Amino acid sequence: MLSRNQIRIKILHCIYSSYIKEDFHNLDYKKSFDEYIKLYEKILEILVYVKSRAEFEINHGLSKNIATKLDLNPNEKFKKNEILQKMKDDTSTEFEDDEKRRIGKKIFNQLQSKNYFQSYMNSNTRTIEEDKKLVKRILKEELFDVPETFDYLESQSIYWNDDLLAAQILISKMIDEYNPDKDKKFSFKKVKVFKNKEDELFAKKLLLKTIKNKTKNTEIIHQLAKNWDIERISMLDSILIQLAITEMTEFDSIPYKVSINEYIEISKTYSTKKSHEFINGILDTFLKKKILI
Repeated sequence: MLSRNQIRIKILHCIYSSYIKEDFHNLDYKKSFDEYIKLYEKILEILVYVKSRAEFEINHGLSKNIATKLDLNPNEKFKKNEILQKMKDDTSTEFEDDEKRRIGKKIFNQLQSKNYFQSYMNSNTRTIEEDKKLVKRILKEELFDVPETFDYLESQSIYWNDDLLAAQILISKMIDEYNPDKDKKFSFKKVKVFKNKEDELFAKKLLLKTIKNKTKNTEIIHQLAKNWDIERISMLDSILIQLAITEMTEFDSIPYKVSINEYIEISKTYSTKKSHEFINGILDTFLKKKILI
């Protein structure tokens, strides 16, 4: 589930895309949020492919003409990891993607050399908590330690770079929530983009109100930027300020300073080095005038 900060970034992407296309009617709102779920599902599939690689190596060892004792008595603990098995059941992954197969192989080969994995495999106990802990550690430490994972995901969608951490956190939360003894209807496929209805309404209102008031808010920016070269205000900075103005105007429950700080932080990642100073100056002036009114 997306945080408010991640929602703001997605709305920024939607509006920026509309400016580039010069189309403010066919918004990318749904696509942007749907892509987040698709990324989540792709990461699940990669984890399942890691499990598939372990299964392949066990089967390959058993089918050797001259098999070793280890080949004939393989350690199947990872193969039977309950979390990975549940992911496999829920995703119904068909193992026909050569690129994901290569990624799964590389992650599994890397994983086998790790002390924590060897400890897991050599442990005589087998609990759901142990299985959860292992998969969460693979998700955190191994998945993106393989450059091919980034390359693969980047080739799938331009929306995904900004959602990688959010998708990892979501999978980790889903792993924590899974309890086979209590929730028989649980599925890794049943995920929600928003934490609650309030966040969903926040996203839609922020987008639609910013688009509706873009002309008015752009004029406000120009009036407040008297000491700045108007022509040099970047499109991205303008959109960030418009979003902040919308939030400060339309959402009474959010403190003004919170809104300002959120968009300044976003600008540090997505805009130029000095953008946050400009945005802070404009929004600070807007806030002072708003309070006086």
